[in-house]
Amino acid sequence: MTRKSNPLKGFTLIELLVVIAIIAILAAILFPVFSRARENARRTTCISNTKQIGLGIMMYVQDYDETYPFGYYESTENPPGGSYQAGWWYWQNLLYPYVKSNQLFACPNSPAGNSGDRPDRNNNYAANRAMMPYRTGVPVKSSAIAFVANTYAVLDGNAYVTYAPAVSNPVVEVNWTVPGACKAFGTLATGTTNVVKDCNKPRHFEGNGVTFADGHSKWVSSAELLAQAQKATSSVAGEGAFIPTRQNP
Repeated sequence: MTRKSNPLKGFTLIELLVVIAIIAILAAILFPVFSRARENARRTTCISNTKQIGLGIMMYVQDYDETYPFGYYESTENPPGGSYQAGWWYWQNLLYPYVKSNQLFACPNSPAGNSGDRPDRNNNYAANRAMMPYRTGVPVKSSAIAFVANTYAVLDGNAYVTYAPAVSNPVVEVNWTVPGACKAFGTLATGTTNVVKDCNKPRHFEGNGVTFADGHSKWVSSAELLAQAQKATSSVAGEGAFIPTRQNP
């Protein structure tokens, strides 16, 4: 007796197209979710970095007679953690003995990337120059800051200091030090440099990581950062941001 064989049944073209369509729909739904989750993780890393930097600032202030570090100065000695030029000390070098990590000075979304092993990484974080002046400036005492919880100390930035308080035009003037400055003003810069990329795009969800003069950190929108920078150069004074001391209107 011969056994009757049944031919194998495969998928029809319609069934294959339905499966492909379902996979495409699921991918369209899930990929943005995964992308946002990745960006949330990077923002969390950045806020963690700025928080540790803030703690380093607080320890430095306690050790140096309640004085904030300089943003930059020159010395005959080489700085801790390394520098791209002998004798050049940046605020990151001054904080290095307290944080013991170069990775804290690298924003995961900086267009400059995070290669290298020096703490003085430009295009990652910038110090508020009004708090951490150049070598020719006067060191700022913590007692001189009227609103420590509202005054920016270090933020996502593409220079080692903010150069500001900034003014009006992000391309011609100095607002490019704040990532997303061009977009906040509605005027995009042109070019392929890291500075231009930073100016046109905020680091984290239309904003940037910031640590304040009292050491706490949080996310602040680029629009608010730029509004505070403009306020700091106007005749209207008040609480916070780039203004380190109390002023009269």
